[in-house]
Amino acid sequence: SREPKKRDQFEGVNLGSWVIVQRLAYKAGKLSQEKTDQLNVLGFVWEGIEEKWQTNYDSFKKFKELNNRE
Repeated sequence: SREPKKRDQFEGVNLGSWVIVQRLAYKAGKLSQEKTDQLNVLGFVWEGIEEKWQTNYDSFKKFKELNNRE
């Protein structure tokens, strides 16, 4: 499940920008442990590149399974 992109909005909130702010605060050590834990429970993706890698890996795995390739 991909995180919201920069301009994605939901119920009038720019969630894409909010995600960026959370990632920056986390990297700078300014996000409280409580907030970090809350986001982790939801499966928050801290590194956008990791999300992309996982998505591509999942697609590759499915391709191999569907095409009977080892």
